[in-house]
Amino acid sequence: FVKQYQVLVDQNRLLKYRLSLADVLDGIQRNNANAGGDFITKGWEQAYVRSVGLIKGIPDIESIVLHAKDGTPVFLKDVADVQVGPQTRQGAVTKDGRGETVAGMVIMLRGANSKIVVESVKKAIPAIQDSLPKDVSIKPFYDRTALIQACVGTVAKALREGSIFVIIVLFLLLGNFRGALIVALSLPFTAFITFLLMGWQGVTANLMSLGGLAIAIGMVVDASIVVAENIARHLTERSGSSTSRVVIIQEAVVEVARPVIFAILIIIVVFVPLFTLEEMEGKMFKPLATTMCFALLGSLLVALTVVPVLCSLFMKPHKTTRDNLSIRLLKRAYFPILALALRFRWATISVSVVIFLATISLIPRLGTEFLPQLDEGALAINVVRLPSASLEGSIATGTAMEKRLLKFTEIKTVVTKTGRAEISEDPMGPEQNDFVIMLHPENEWKTGRSKETLVAAIKEDLNAVP
Repeated sequence: FVKQYQVLVDQNRLLKYRLSLADVLDGIQRNNANAGGDFITKGWEQAYVRSVGLIKGIPDIESIVLHAKDGTPVFLKDVADVQVGPQTRQGAVTKDGRGETVAGMVIMLRGANSKIVVESVKKAIPAIQDSLPKDVSIKPFYDRTALIQACVGTVAKALREGSIFVIIVLFLLLGNFRGALIVALSLPFTAFITFLLMGWQGVTANLMSLGGLAIAIGMVVDASIVVAENIARHLTERSGSSTSRVVIIQEAVVEVARPVIFAILIIIVVFVPLFTLEEMEGKMFKPLATTMCFALLGSLLVALTVVPVLCSLFMKPHKTTRDNLSIRLLKRAYFPILALALRFRWATISVSVVIFLATISLIPRLGTEFLPQLDEGALAINVVRLPSASLEGSIATGTAMEKRLLKFTEIKTVVTKTGRAEISEDPMGPEQNDFVIMLHPENEWKTGRSKETLVAAIKEDLNAVP
């Protein structure tokens, strides 16, 4: 509770001394007011002079003079009782259906790195713990580190799986293990350049920016594939030539450099509209667009510099100029379709126009919001009652709902924030509860429910609470 000095005025004693409540208020304000003075200048410094109210405790408050008549003072203690009491609360915190507890929240500065902040807080907790009474302990119930690690893990998994599939597809289509390996090696080089550019522009490694890199992983090898395949073709076709290996590779790169540059720039142009987004959409998608553009530019640089060098060192000519099995099968399926399309040209164009118009007709049905769903692994429930609800009533209802929630074995702990704290960082009234529900890892769930079915079951169960 917040400590407060409370003056309990007795109206009968006020009448006795012919005083009003305004006289009491004025007397307290006069006797504990801060007053500004002037400046004292000394050398190159100046000091501000002010007088500070000197009330220290209950005796000082009781000795405040409210009125003096015929030399006889009327003190505050003559018309009121002074005591120490709690400030009227507008909020409380309960946990796991066991009643009230004390909660603290770390508020991160704008633009700060959440991972660094959380780690710093964890290092500071032991020192804070030592200053507390022995029977009081600090137990974190919501730790953003889990969210950060989940985000990093998701992106790392996507990059890892994407790299594996890229290597497999490259090997099947190029038919050259060394060429496929060289193209695959362009991935870490591209990521390295991307991170350098992100650091240069101050783009943090967050879910959206790293997600952009994961999405771009299939595109960043395009330029390297074209360059490596053209080098392989030139080396095979000119294997008996007297021209040096370096000159052949240089000519092969120059041959495809212009179309490769244009192709990458066209893809980058596609992401330009994302830079026009504002407010929340801009905050969400600009890092993604920036990272993808950096990755594509990095892939272009790698394709025109690193890939030719690796090819000159490790790539060998094909034994034959004939296409590999994968390409032959694709051509066998593609050429009949191509011939049919060329034979019935107007029908092909008509079908394309119809499909295009059908796509345009869907535009009015598209939503205007496209923020992604973020699964933190935790749940949040907001409960709102009538504005006339008291804090005590909200606490009782919140505690009852905590007990209902803990019947779900997937739930680890429930902390309920009711109303607002003394510093009012969240302007909620006592009629509102915010439930923070921490879940066990999904691989430990024994009910066979998914996250969606768990949420649906919780909603159905809590509907019984008015």
